Formats: sequence, C-alpha cells, structure tokens
Amino acid sequence: MAEEPFALSMGCDGVNRALWPFVRRVQRRSPLLDRLWRGIYALATGRVLFYRAVCTAEYEQLLRTRRFACLRGHVPGKYLAETRRAAEGWGEWNREVAVRLEGREEPHIVVRLSVPKADAHLMTCLGFIDGTGVAWFASLDQLEHAILEL
Repeated sequence: MAEEPFALSMGCDGVNRALWPFVRRVQRRSPLLDRLWRGIYALATGRVLFYRAVCTAEYEQLLRTRRFACLRGHVPGKYLAETRRAAEGWGEWNREVAVRLEGREEPHIVVRLSVPKADAHLMTCLGFIDGTGVAWFASLDQLEHAILEL
C-alpha cells in the first residue's frame, strides 16, 4: 500500500483522499496525465500542487514545524517542481553533487504541497530546466499558506 501524505491522513481533503491511489499511478506513468490531474485538482480545490526534494535536515524541520524555513546555507525561498518525477530528478542531482563535492551521501525525500492559487500566481516560473521538468521559485511568504503532505 502506498504511503498516504500527512494532510490526507488528517482528512482535510475528502476528494483528494478518494483519488490518491489513482493519482500515484498516474504520476509514475504519464507526465501528460499528471498535468491533467494538476488542472483538475486546481479547479476542484482552488489550490495548485507542487513537489520538492528535501534533504534530511529540511525534512526533519518540516516534521517539527509544518512550515518551510531558511536553513543555514540555503536561499531565502524554495525551488519547486510541477511533478514528482522532476523533484526526484533534482533530488538525485543534489545527492550526486553532495557526493562529489563533500564526499557524503545525502538522501532526499520528496514532499508534496498544495498552494492557494492566489499565492501560486505570485511565484516565479523558471521554465523547463536541466532537461528534467518545469521549476518554480517561491519566497517563504508565498509558501505561508501551503499544505504540506509529508
């Protein structure tokens, strides 16, 4: 059985809960269907889905506070991906960089978050980068109302 995100297990979105098993299969199989799901989700809930690969320290901080924060050495905002696959790709790239530069294995965890449409419109779309996917940049203020699904 696939893990269920925290926000879903808390019952904050019944429609999303019912569709979660289908969405997990779609995300693994088809980027086109994933974009379709993002559109349906946005229309139904008024929120936009994003994904982010986080290091262990950032994940632990998210578990404690349920909010994004600037960790030492990080930019004052967060880079987000439109798809889980893209977030996993950038997480793997960050892991490889950590191994090469620092000689340490840094695992990554992909978290899903939904942001109100009004906040999402203020974010900066960076376009399709690194041959991986569409990236976005959001300030911490724009992520203040994000619902994290860990």
